[in-house]
Amino acid sequence: GINAEYMGIENSYKLHRQITTQPGWLEHDPTEIIQNCHEVMYDVVEKLKNKGINPSSIITIGITNQRETTVAWSKTTGQPYYLSLIHISEPTRQAEISYAVFCLKKKN
Repeated sequence: GINAEYMGIENSYKLHRQITTQPGWLEHDPTEIIQNCHEVMYDVVEKLKNKGINPSSIITIGITNQRETTVAWSKTTGQPYYLSLIHISEPTRQAEISYAVFCLKKKN
C-alpha cells in the first residue's frame, strides 16, 4: 500500500520507440511521448471502470518516465523543434524505458 490512508488501485505502462541517429545518441519523438501518456491514462480509466470504480473518485494520477529527457518546444506553434534528447547512463542503458501511470484512491 501507499500509506495507511491511501491505496494504489491501478496502473498501466507503454514502451516507446528508441531512436538512434548516431552511435551513443538516443532520442525520442516528443509527440509519441504525449500520445503514449494519453493512451496509458485512458487505459487506466478503462481498467477502473471494468472494476466498477468511478474515475471521479480518483484523487491523484502520477505519470513518470525515465526523467532524463530534454525537449525544446516552440512557444508559437506548440510543436517540438526536434526529437527529445536522452542522457544515457549505465542504469538507463540497461532498462527498457517506459511510461507508467498510477492512481490513488482514499481508503474507505
